[in-house]
Amino acid sequence: MSATYKVVIQGVKEGQLQDQVVGTLVPLFNRSAEQVRAMLDAPEMLIKRGVDFPTAKKYQEELEKRGCVCVLIPENQQQAPAYAEVHTSMASNPTPIPVLPIQLRGNAIQRPEKVSKPPASDRSSSQDQQANPESHFAFGAKYECGDGVPQDFAKAAMWYRRAASQGHALAQRKLQHPWLDGELKAIKSTPSLSTINGAGFKLYGSSDYDPESESFMTTHYFVFLFIPIFPISRYRVISSDGYSYRFIGKEKLRKADKIHIGIVVAIFLAMIVSGSSH
Repeated sequence: MSATYKVVIQGVKEGQLQDQVVGTLVPLFNRSAEQVRAMLDAPEMLIKRGVDFPTAKKYQEELEKRGCVCVLIPENQQQAPAYAEVHTSMASNPTPIPVLPIQLRGNAIQRPEKVSKPPASDRSSSQDQQANPESHFAFGAKYECGDGVPQDFAKAAMWYRRAASQGHALAQRKLQHPWLDGELKAIKSTPSLSTINGAGFKLYGSSDYDPESESFMTTHYFVFLFIPIFPISRYRVISSDGYSYRFIGKEKLRKADKIHIGIVVAIFLAMIVSGSSH
């Protein structure tokens, strides 16, 4: 008899925003934001049972990619192989809740019902007000996180505002995040933070702290001998230890940063002129 496993969520990964994790799980689990938040607040939550190890591992990888702490529990300790990836430290009987209706399609987890398409922009306001605020919130979360669509903070804010106008509490909290005010732009990839013999790129400074998300603005510099030479761009990031960063989005350089660049260029040109005169 082959070994089978339970897939169990144990909250949110350290450094992840619960609101963003909730947003990615709402359309996946087909649950309301409040229900998903309660799931993540619980000590442990059973997601799937009776699956073989390769299948359970795929569930684990997908849920961890979405920001969850996910463990695999052998359902028969005597039959279970000693995989290093399987965590057996938690109790053998997770919180007794119904198994959520999600399934594997290829290498990704899908829920049986697809989220309906966003309402057309030309629909009447009365039709829009009758729409499900949970659907509006789910669309906002997709655009905020870039889940299946290009990351777009403006569209995320639009959907959150629609949900908030219908009394959706989590959407109202989302709208307090500074990156939804139109100033922050989505990024396709994180910037380099590597240096070689003191030359390369690093982040310096901290401003505009947001206590709700524990994020702040910082400046990406080209450095030489670890001295910031000129600023390249500004990012809103989250960092729990000051060494690793989660990038939320990119913002324009401040006036002071542009003055910094001007001074560096002027010094460089002066050095060239001085060198050519000798």
